[in-house]
Amino acid sequence: MYPTRLVQIQELLSYDSRRIIDEINEHIKALKNFTASNTTRTLQTNLDKIIGSIMAFNGSISDCMPNSNGWFLLEMGHRVERSLQITSLTSALLVDQLEEPAELGLLEAVLTCQVSLVTHKRRYRMYQTIGTGLELLLLDAEYPRSLLYQLEQINILCHHLPMKRRPGVIAAHEKAILLSKTSCYVTEKDFLQESTEEKRKNLAEFSHNIRSNLDTFCDVLLLQYFSHTQTANKLNWNNIEQAQS
Repeated sequence: MYPTRLVQIQELLSYDSRRIIDEINEHIKALKNFTASNTTRTLQTNLDKIIGSIMAFNGSISDCMPNSNGWFLLEMGHRVERSLQITSLTSALLVDQLEEPAELGLLEAVLTCQVSLVTHKRRYRMYQTIGTGLELLLLDAEYPRSLLYQLEQINILCHHLPMKRRPGVIAAHEKAILLSKTSCYVTEKDFLQESTEEKRKNLAEFSHNIRSNLDTFCDVLLLQYFSHTQTANKLNWNNIEQAQS
């Protein structure tokens, strides 16, 4: 749950919200201690508890958070987390090339996890492959659960952030999102689906680059808007890594 970032905003959360976050962290710690000897039922039970706690947290936030700047920052955080989750899931499960029946079964599991199975089956009735799944989940700017849609929404939300820069100069965090958006727009599903030595290296690299850009985006926002230990300085793209150190 990004403990460092949580410290910066914890005073904005209610007691119930902080308690739920503590519960989620405890469940995650328990997951890390799981071994192959644990049953699937036990794992599923723990995951169900995490999902329930996350839903409770969302309800607590919706009920308690003031309708101010926190709203669009919270929405931005949701979009970033969903983007990271999509890229992590696809790179973890779809990079390895398998036999076609196994691949389609794994793709179905990924789509089900992303609540996109029905949409995928209706859109690609005649021909369903890893490529069509990746196109829907990563590259479709009009599909509300796709990566590119999240990036577009993040870009819109960035317009609410206070800016101290010259007109015509793009901010550092905007560059990170622009790089990710451009990568999605210029990438084709066949490129991501292509495999070499039974590995979809293009997909792995694509996902890694997106996550790297999103991490930079979050770090820059943290430095500029949530760090109060020193005066915030306007960053250039070239010195982001220096600012993070």
